[in-house]
Amino acid sequence: MGWTEIGLVLILFLSAFLLRVLPHLRFRAGGADVWYYFLYIEKLKRGRKFPISMDSFLLDEKEQWYPPGFPFFLSLFPQKTLIQYHWVISPSIDLINLLILYSLVRTTTGSFIVALSAGLIYSVTPTLYTENRNLNSRSFGALLGNLTILLAIHFTETYSWESFVGTMVFGFLTLMSHKLTTQALIFFFLFFALLKGEWIYLGLIVAIFLVTFLFSLGFYYKVLLAHTDILRFWRKNLVNLRAHQVFDSPLYSNSNYQSQKFYRSGLKGVGLHLARLFAHNPFTFLIILPPLFGFPLDNYYWWGFAMLILTFLTTFFNPLLFFGEGFKYLKLAAFPLSLCFASYFFGQDNILFNGALTGTILLCTGLMFYLHYYTTVGSKEDVTTTPPDLMEIMALLVALPGERVLCFPSTISDTVAYHTRKKTLWGGHGYGFKNLEPFFPILEKPVEHFLGKYDISYLLLDKHYVEFRDFRFKEKAVELLKENGRFSLYQVHL
Repeated sequence: MGWTEIGLVLILFLSAFLLRVLPHLRFRAGGADVWYYFLYIEKLKRGRKFPISMDSFLLDEKEQWYPPGFPFFLSLFPQKTLIQYHWVISPSIDLINLLILYSLVRTTTGSFIVALSAGLIYSVTPTLYTENRNLNSRSFGALLGNLTILLAIHFTETYSWESFVGTMVFGFLTLMSHKLTTQALIFFFLFFALLKGEWIYLGLIVAIFLVTFLFSLGFYYKVLLAHTDILRFWRKNLVNLRAHQVFDSPLYSNSNYQSQKFYRSGLKGVGLHLARLFAHNPFTFLIILPPLFGFPLDNYYWWGFAMLILTFLTTFFNPLLFFGEGFKYLKLAAFPLSLCFASYFFGQDNILFNGALTGTILLCTGLMFYLHYYTTVGSKEDVTTTPPDLMEIMALLVALPGERVLCFPSTISDTVAYHTRKKTLWGGHGYGFKNLEPFFPILEKPVEHFLGKYDISYLLLDKHYVEFRDFRFKEKAVELLKENGRFSLYQVHL
């Protein structure tokens, strides 16, 4: 490896890293998952017992059946370091994917230009920016899933025992870490079994499940129960996916509110989904070109094709919609598509394909800079992990005697639970999704019902989400304690 190659590779990795972390340097953007992980890790380290029990969320079962792989990984870091630099972790894991991609292409093709091009395609794929903005298990699951599939492909080509063992190890880690990637793995092995007519692929996925049950000492059975629990919940409540918990409820409907539910009917809904898929990964729509131009279709092409088929099935095929929003599978297509498209660019002398790929790379580069602008300079919202206004409200909550809080939106419940150590009316982390009804995804009973049933002491509102007057409370049912910016805290008197 010469100095020119070293320099270009360093520029590639530095650019990819900066594209993913620049918004964090201003906002320290994060999501609700961050605080759940911190609570989980605290319990894990202090109790030194597994599975852990947690009573911070009133709608969760206490014993946590959340896939433990990612929290266990996070527990390797000192708590203070994790809290201060959690925003670096997901982008850094994604860079490991990039490193594996570059190394694989460099080794198999012998060309650092092809490897560099594959890395460039991967770096500017927009979905990898949006999916790795927060501390979450998605990049971790994608890394483990990619390694599982790479080793499985190598095993079916060589029947190497080392590859088989690697497939089992990383398959086990995937199943214990990320539910959506587990679904993608199952689909990949089924797809390849049908495509090639070789039942070895079914044997591999069955072996992965058996190994996981065995080496988890049976705990994966609980993870699987929680997995099927969330699927049943969304199969029943799919019509209200991403609904506004208050304004999409028939009890509190607001004529001035335009619903933002994920699934829309008719051609408008189809158009919105296609636009969403294109925005997340424009490279998706180049998948039809290689067979049209007669390019050789290897295992990496069919891997990417399988992930895109899964994406479209979970976007447009009604019986499978509850397996997750289709665009979330696009991050799992980014690795193989980057690999095979870069190889086609240099390996096939086709002006139309090369022009389409070059244009898509430029488009994606523009999208990445737009996303950077939108989430930093152009953002009118405070997207910090914990807004200062909320921190002041939570500081007051800590000193108050009541122990139970109801938050709107529910997404701030994890933040409140971590910072105040009070119990919040929330759940959906492991097992017990059925407990969320009739509170979520929309309110099917008046708020007073939940305040009384769960003996709630305080109501915390983000006025950007819902105003106090929207609930139409009875007089003196709640009392304003503190108003700070967009947040208001009320004491309940039921």
